[in-house]
Amino acid sequence: MPPDMLVDHDPYTYTICDGYAKAQYHFLILPRIPFYIDVQDQGISTRVQVPTRDLDSIQALLQSRHASAVLDRLGEARHRLVHRIHASMRQARIEPHGHYAFYPCSDDKDQHAEGVAWHVHCGFHSVPSMRHLHLHVISNDLVSNRLKHKKVSCIGSTHMLMHCSLLQHYLSFHPAVGFSLPLEKAQALAAQGVSKVC
Repeated sequence: MPPDMLVDHDPYTYTICDGYAKAQYHFLILPRIPFYIDVQDQGISTRVQVPTRDLDSIQALLQSRHASAVLDRLGEARHRLVHRIHASMRQARIEPHGHYAFYPCSDDKDQHAEGVAWHVHCGFHSVPSMRHLHLHVISNDLVSNRLKHKKVSCIGSTHMLMHCSLLQHYLSFHPAVGFSLPLEKAQALAAQGVSKVC
């Protein structure tokens, strides 16, 4: 993996840039393989390897008795990443000509103080694009050169007129409208012992 693709890592996860980013901030959090957890049984802690097949997809993971432990570790990585994204957003803005620009922190409190504040979604594809569990962390800005149709016109500062095919693409992909299973819902399903996602 190229070093510039790796954003973060810990003993349980890797966070990488999505190779087909659909937004300014689009990352994947993947569990490491092998994935080990500590299981407590009658006061005795045992290190257990989660079967690789349990990490194929969210559907496979939810059928595993280790689902909660894996999802909790992904949640910890997500928390760190979202914190970094929000810090980066405070240093960024969209230029008047529509290009995204990053501005490092400045001692001048007035310079670029507002930045941008996009919402960040986290979820699993209902139909995964690869055979390895991965959590998408994506901002809802739609600023990406990977979008198939870029015909977007800004009207004022808060309204946007989108080309119809771009809007359809956004609705089919974006987590806010059902392309994915949010991490929190997956954690709740695992806690309830639900093993299938509709």
